[in-house]
Amino acid sequence: MMFRVAVTLVFGLTLTSACCDKETKRLQSHWLRTLESYALSPVELERRTNEKSESLNISPGQTTQGDLFEGREISGFIFVQHYGFWFDVTNKSSRSIRLLWPEARYLDEKGVRHELFRQPMGALPPPSEMRISKPVTVEAGGRVHDVIAPIYKSYLVASGCKDLVPYREPLIPTKLDDKNEHQMKVYVDDLARRQVPVRLLLPIEIEGMRYDYTFTFVLKDRWSDLPKQ
Repeated sequence: MMFRVAVTLVFGLTLTSACCDKETKRLQSHWLRTLESYALSPVELERRTNEKSESLNISPGQTTQGDLFEGREISGFIFVQHYGFWFDVTNKSSRSIRLLWPEARYLDEKGVRHELFRQPMGALPPPSEMRISKPVTVEAGGRVHDVIAPIYKSYLVASGCKDLVPYREPLIPTKLDDKNEHQMKVYVDDLARRQVPVRLLLPIEIEGMRYDYTFTFVLKDRWSDLPKQ
C-alpha cells in the first residue's frame, strides 16, 4: 500500500514539475486586456516599384467585413484582429498575379520586420506548425481570403499548471513580458497619442513586375481626433 502511495506521489510531482517549470511562459491576465480600448485603423496604402511609389485608395470602416482598398489590378478588404489580419483580395486584371508571401513582412511599432504565416481563412494551427507560406497564384478574376499572423507572436503558454495552450499575442505592443499592466497601458496609450504606425508589407508580382504593397495602420482611439501638429 505504501509503495502505491509513493509511486502515485512521485508520478504526481513529475507531472506538476513538467507543467510548472519556470521556463514555460505563463499567461498573464492583463495580456488579454491590452487592447480593450484601442483598435488599429488603416491610414495609407502605398504601391511601390524600384522607380516610383504611389498612394492607392483605402477607405477605413466602410463594411462589416473590414476596410476597403482599391488599385488598378487588385481590390479587397483587410480587417485587423488583435493577433493579425484577415485579408481578402480579388485579381481585377486580365492575367494571373502572384502574392509573394515568403517575402511578406509585419513591421512593428519599432520598425522591426517579422516573418508572416498565412493560410486560407479558418482557425490557425498550433504554433509548431506555423511556417513561412509559399507564393500564391490568383488567376484573373480570382479571389483569396486569408488569415495572416506574425509567426513570432504565436507560442504555447500555461495558465497555472494546466496543459499548454496556443496563445496569439496582440500586434501591439511588440513585447508583453517586459511590462506590468500599468506600464503596458502607458506604453500603448503613448503609441496611440503619437499615432505610431505598424505595417503589413506584401510584394505582389504582376506581369513579371514586382510591386510592394504597404498597408499602414495606427491605433485609433480618442487621440485620433486631435489636430495634427
